[in-house]
Amino acid sequence: MLSGIRLLPHGLALGVALLAGSASAQPADVVRARQLLAEARTEAEKWSDPDPARFMVGQVAGVQARTGDRQAALATATSISRTGWGWMAAAKGFADAGDVDAALEFARKIDSKNDMMSQILQQNLERDDTLREVALRRAQRGDFKGALRAIREIGFSPMAARAYASLAEAQARAGDAAEARRSFALALAAADPPQTNPYVSIMQLPAYDDIARSQWRAGDRTAALAAFDKGLAAARRTPEGYHDCAFAVHAADRAEAGDVAGALRILREVKEPRRMPAAPEVARMARGLAEAGQHQRALEAAAMASGDWRVNAGAELGGVYLRKGDATRAAEIFERVIAAAEKTVPDRTGPIVLVQDMPQAVVRVQARDGDPAGAIRNAERLVRARPSDSDDIYGALATGQAEAGDSEAALRTVALIKSYPPQPEMWRALGRAEGRRGNVDAALARAPQVDNRRAALLMGLAEGLLDRSEGRRP
Repeated sequence: MLSGIRLLPHGLALGVALLAGSASAQPADVVRARQLLAEARTEAEKWSDPDPARFMVGQVAGVQARTGDRQAALATATSISRTGWGWMAAAKGFADAGDVDAALEFARKIDSKNDMMSQILQQNLERDDTLREVALRRAQRGDFKGALRAIREIGFSPMAARAYASLAEAQARAGDAAEARRSFALALAAADPPQTNPYVSIMQLPAYDDIARSQWRAGDRTAALAAFDKGLAAARRTPEGYHDCAFAVHAADRAEAGDVAGALRILREVKEPRRMPAAPEVARMARGLAEAGQHQRALEAAAMASGDWRVNAGAELGGVYLRKGDATRAAEIFERVIAAAEKTVPDRTGPIVLVQDMPQAVVRVQARDGDPAGAIRNAERLVRARPSDSDDIYGALATGQAEAGDSEAALRTVALIKSYPPQPEMWRALGRAEGRRGNVDAALARAPQVDNRRAALLMGLAEGLLDRSEGRRP
């Protein structure tokens, strides 16, 4: 997907600068979180599927960094062969913890030399995107100096432009209009590098769109529309094979900002909205239109996406209306998806899962966004109509319940699953909820024994304890 290119760099040799241990006096919740994370790493390393295992170990390194434990984060990050995953996660974790020095040290280790787009542009894109994330996280916490330190290390200027936009928006929210204007000016200057490589436009598009969305949220819609138009020009400059995705990304970005007319105008330029990689962006646009109150147009956009993206878009539209307090409209949308699933026999003969094979997205969104009783009713309907999918349906319901913080309901649903336990994301969400309440031992007593699920629960418990130590309520 254009807006989130995944790069998989190989690790570099260890530095020695981060070997210093962390402070000895730590709150009890932080100490327990570190213990849980040590066990989570051990469990994740047992996972038989190597790439997901490495990625999860990298995630553990990131949470260890958030605890402030440099030595543990370094050891975990360097234990995996694709060290870049560990460096990225750790850099973001240290940024969350407020240790900018450590965040920058880990980010500097990332090398994207084996990534195709980095080779084409002759840039270290994964390092620069991680630095952008560091800047974003510090800006959101009001640490503007820390954000600037990260931005100044970004080598590829369109990536720096996106970071400057985040900084400018945070400065505007903090009431510093003069500094916000200065940062927006720096963002616009950085978005247009003096390069002739046609692939630069692929990275300029999200740069201009990020600037526009930040300006829109900061209240300057005239400037935002001008930046969006520059983003559209960049989309038109992308190589031919990228056009559909570029226009779909741009339309979705405009819709999320609230530029409904612009989004609908650009959507007409997407020739094949049902095909990847445009389909998920069309679904994202539908959600943006729903947020903007454009109900009928949101439904029409959602119908343009294909397969599971259409169902996901419909489910998320219902979630938008639940959050807006419009339970009637949400129920109407959920009913459409469930009724279609009840009437259709799943087609499992082809290589692609059809739209009717993904209705469980509805029960997850309902449970997560405020209609727990409706989620249970729809889960029961789906199980009656599609008994062979019952484990997936209950897994989706349990995930939504855990994401809503209702651990007991999630565990009751898990007990209905006959074969394999829910995906790791459910256990991580459940762990966060119970960690925030301090119910670590009770959660561990009911923990799954499957290594990746147990690792996810342990990681979630650690994150919940860290939230608790920072004063975040369950």
